[in-house]
Formats: sequence, C-alpha cells, structure tokens
Amino acid sequence: MLCLGALAGWWFGWGFVDGAGQRIEHRQLLDAIMGVLTFPAGLLWVWMAPILEPLAQSVAHLAGMPPVLWRDYGPELLAWFGATVIGYVQWFWLLPYVFALRADE
Repeated sequence: MLCLGALAGWWFGWGFVDGAGQRIEHRQLLDAIMGVLTFPAGLLWVWMAPILEPLAQSVAHLAGMPPVLWRDYGPELLAWFGATVIGYVQWFWLLPYVFALRADE
C-alpha cells in the first residue's frame, strides 16, 4: 500500500520544497521513497535503474510504446515497478523463508 501511495503521490505531483526553497524533483523524491520502503534490495534497484533504462526503453519501443510516453513516464515507472517487485519478494518471500530455515535448526 505504501508503494502505491508513493506512485500516487508522484502521479498527482506532490509539491515538496526543501529547506532552501527549491522544489524537490518528483523523480528524486519517488526514488528516495522507494529506496527506503524496499531497503536494501530496492535501493540497489533504484541505483541501477538509470543503467537499465536504455534496455527497458528498447523493450518498450518493441512493445509499441511511443517514445514520448517513455520520456514522460518510463524511467519513473521502471524504478517504481522494479523496486516494488524486488521489495515484495525480499520482504514477503525471502525473509519468511530465511526465518523458517532458522527455526528448523
């Protein structure tokens, strides 16, 4: 639910301002929130997403996504979706499995 809330905040354009009166970029804020919510694996994804953007953009182009749509929404959705999936797997599949293994010892 928190990841969906972060996506909704980005989509509707939250208007946060830092201490110097500068508006915080929406993508930076989305990346920061997703990195914290899905820490530690999601943070790695958020850091690696810019490296994977050209590959994801070419896949989106092959799937028929217009380049203007990718430019406006693609990088943010790539970071959000990847961090959400990785965080979900990490916290709700991997961690309970590790705890179950530890309980059997």
